Amino acid sequence: MVRITAKEEQGKRLMLRTGNERGYTLLETLIILIIISLVLSMTLPSFNRLLETVEKETEQRKIINLLHTARRRAITSGLAQDIDIEDNVITYRVDELEKIEYRLESMVAEQQLLDNATISFYPDGSSTGAYWPFQFNDGSRAYLEVDGVSGKCAWRD
Repeated sequence: MVRITAKEEQGKRLMLRTGNERGYTLLETLIILIIISLVLSMTLPSFNRLLETVEKETEQRKIINLLHTARRRAITSGLAQDIDIEDNVITYRVDELEKIEYRLESMVAEQQLLDNATISFYPDGSSTGAYWPFQFNDGSRAYLEVDGVSGKCAWRD
């Protein structure tokens, strides 16, 4: 008679166990993958739109910050400060030696519609004023408005 030890008996029970296994079947895994792919296919387009919106707003903020910098510098230095736009590059000449250039990335200035390609800020906080049209890569438009009296800058849709 062959004697089976308790360890061997437990090992046989583990090998013969059916229905109590842990883990997922191939079918369950495929169903989970299909559900995940459906959810991703529905959310990715809205995520892309969100990224485009953030990109637009970031570019608009950078331009406004550049204009605010020129206005502050005009007030503090007592000298007029000019900002030009040409070929989708906004240029701020700080002085004869230094200039700041900002190349538009997600938008294009509609050069033919510009009422004035230069904005000047004066020591009293006023400016020449401007109404610059821009077209984004997605086809939408926005207008940069600089008030002549107060020198305040804002975007309009």
